[in-house]
Amino acid sequence: IAWSALGHSAASAEASSRSVHEATPFGVLSQTSDPWSKYTTDSKDSHPMLMEMKRTMTATSGLFDVLLKEMESTLASGDQREEASVIGSCLSDILLGTSWVLQVPPSGSDDATKAEKLIHWSMLTSLVAATPCHVARDGMLSQRHEARACAAAMWTIKGISAGLADDGLSQSDDSVSDPPTPLVLRQILARAESLLPKLPPNWGTMDPGIADGATDAVPTPFRPGIAAPFLYTPLLAWDLHTLSGTIFATMLGNGFESLPTSSDILLAARTLLVGRMIQAMITPFGFELGPDDEDEDYLLDFWLEPEIESEGRALAELCDSCNGFIKSNSFGDAAPMARRATTPGPSKYHGGIGRAILPFARSLVLLLRTCSSVSTQRRKKGGTEGVKETDDDRKLHQVLVNEELMTYEDGLLILREFGGPLPSSIVSQASNAVGAEMTWRSLIQRWLVAVKGFEMHHGSRGNSLISSIDPTITFRAVPISDESGPTEARTSANGDSAHFEDTGDEDQVMLEADADHVEELAAGDELEGPVDMIGDMEMENSEEEMMGFAEQELGETVSGIARNSAGADIYDDSSEDGSFDGGPATGIRLKDSEKEFAFVSRSPIIPHQPSLLGTQLIGPGTRGAPFEFEAATLVTRDLSHLGMIHRKDEPTNCLIRLPKSFVELYGLVNRVKGRDSTSVEENDDAGSAETAICLLTGSVMRSGSPRRPYNRSARPPGTCTLHARQTGSGIGIFFLVQKCTVLVMHNNKSAYSASVFVDQHGEEDPGLRRGRPLFLNEARYKALEHLWRQQGIPREVAQIRSTSDRVIRDNWY
Repeated sequence: IAWSALGHSAASAEASSRSVHEATPFGVLSQTSDPWSKYTTDSKDSHPMLMEMKRTMTATSGLFDVLLKEMESTLASGDQREEASVIGSCLSDILLGTSWVLQVPPSGSDDATKAEKLIHWSMLTSLVAATPCHVARDGMLSQRHEARACAAAMWTIKGISAGLADDGLSQSDDSVSDPPTPLVLRQILARAESLLPKLPPNWGTMDPGIADGATDAVPTPFRPGIAAPFLYTPLLAWDLHTLSGTIFATMLGNGFESLPTSSDILLAARTLLVGRMIQAMITPFGFELGPDDEDEDYLLDFWLEPEIESEGRALAELCDSCNGFIKSNSFGDAAPMARRATTPGPSKYHGGIGRAILPFARSLVLLLRTCSSVSTQRRKKGGTEGVKETDDDRKLHQVLVNEELMTYEDGLLILREFGGPLPSSIVSQASNAVGAEMTWRSLIQRWLVAVKGFEMHHGSRGNSLISSIDPTITFRAVPISDESGPTEARTSANGDSAHFEDTGDEDQVMLEADADHVEELAAGDELEGPVDMIGDMEMENSEEEMMGFAEQELGETVSGIARNSAGADIYDDSSEDGSFDGGPATGIRLKDSEKEFAFVSRSPIIPHQPSLLGTQLIGPGTRGAPFEFEAATLVTRDLSHLGMIHRKDEPTNCLIRLPKSFVELYGLVNRVKGRDSTSVEENDDAGSAETAICLLTGSVMRSGSPRRPYNRSARPPGTCTLHARQTGSGIGIFFLVQKCTVLVMHNNKSAYSASVFVDQHGEEDPGLRRGRPLFLNEARYKALEHLWRQQGIPREVAQIRSTSDRVIRDNWY
């Protein structure tokens, strides 16, 4: 979580100054600038924004040091207490593309011991791929799915042997039992047509200092690393903002004698940025090619025309090669990069991929500034300053203080400023990645092998690479249940009785779908426009009514997604039965321990899990429930966490446009209120409730009704609080019409802020008591928008509440 907070702090700061809506006499323009304004050589160690991120990075690095010491004292054996570096080793493997998949032989393994270890790794990778390891906002997964993930982690930590039987479960014993084998492993065992090498009890290791000796040896799984699966997630499957925070914070965890040099910092930045470029190429909708009639003339400001042509062709060839390998049926080398004339012009590839990696490249610049400053400060304290300046020191300094660097709208240009490999040099293998023994081309190939092997374990249907490791082991095409256990019956969605071996309606639909349709589902279709979940309708002070408005606007399907994102169990299976599906079991009394562990052995952790690369089937969901393609597509889009792409000449509006005159705004609100069919007699509170306008979405709602009970435990959250949870992860900005003031909100805390409507003398009129004409103050509105862009709303709420004599009750609005 700390690593993610660091990486996404840089991402949010970067986004606050990219494509900002700027009104000029020549029209509306999108302006991109440095989020740390006035960052110069003189302020490179004392800039206010730098100091804030330094505190985050230093705290994250310190937390990592504490973790290592706790691991040494708790887990490490006596002889290896000074070698507890398994986390650093895993992170190094991620950067270098080192994976057990690289050791899978093309025609099976003749070494029985090695084959058994690889089979175990394939089984564990299926568990890793079926576990949510990215940091999602609150409510993205229901509590039952989070409990299921926790149960799978408990099973991993205990090192329990995998089996089809309900091992570890007791029917009558009141003591805490061991978690059962997770569903994905049970599916592998059930589908196998021959006996698999069983995971022995206490498999892997809990010792963080264990060494495997030879570099070609199959590594021993570190059970806490499997339980926290990001340590065994390949680079191209990471949220690279989180990974960048991980790498730079971990580099600072070394002692004074091993602090990162400028060469280390730049090499890490180049590797991460090249990884983001490959990630954008292989993920669905990872980059956008501009229309044929749109020129990429802005590239000529920084590139010569032959350079644009050369890099564009290299990008097209690299993209075709990477995607050809991902879609191939082997783990051999990527397809040859034969130069060809692409249908879109080379400048389209140059511009499209350059814009795709631009947000991450700008975030890396901010992290480089922070890491370099912290490293320099620690060297001064350690007395190691004064070493002769190197070329990389000068290169890093030039990158950090370049005033124009953060105004570029081409990520490839930032890659060139980093001294990284351009696509033409990658294609020609003219540059080395790490030392003289590995080229960038070979490093990219290792990344692709790792992510392809990871993706082939996708979902909870029991997919694996075991047949590639040992061709004598075959699997059934369709996952079935435990044949050794009792035959359980279930009630399907249409009320008919079905056998336990049935795979469910949604599984059958997905298995019969054609490959193109599956790929389209996994990738998600483009939305034609932004979705307004609530519209401009009024809201009562209840979550149920808000859900009703969502259903009126978008129908039951999208409303279900809205409920799911708020933590409801729209796709969850019931915890009252023992079958895979959500229907009640007939004639079966479920063991209490199975219910205790959220049915981790009978249901997927992530319902309708999307395919990362769009090449696999969408994972199973509630058995017996109808599969909704549109809903699954929306879930796929919602779980995408690989990063934003930049769109040229499309300014972003954070806050809605308000009328210049308050009278005009008041009239618009009254017209919206007139749509409500509820009369005052039917609802006496309607006339006394305040009207609030969400400045982020434009929704109009009632809030602050005086009829709600004052008892904190009996008081439900207000409509503004519910709306902020659903649309802004707890962050909200509202304009209270009757009070003529701005309400800022963070979770259940809220505070009054300065009004954006003032009279001709610049004075506010709280409560509309003076009756003077009020007009929108553009400067105040821009300041409010800038505060939201800089993620400053939580800090503003805390500051206002701490300096006020009276504060608003929690959950009041």
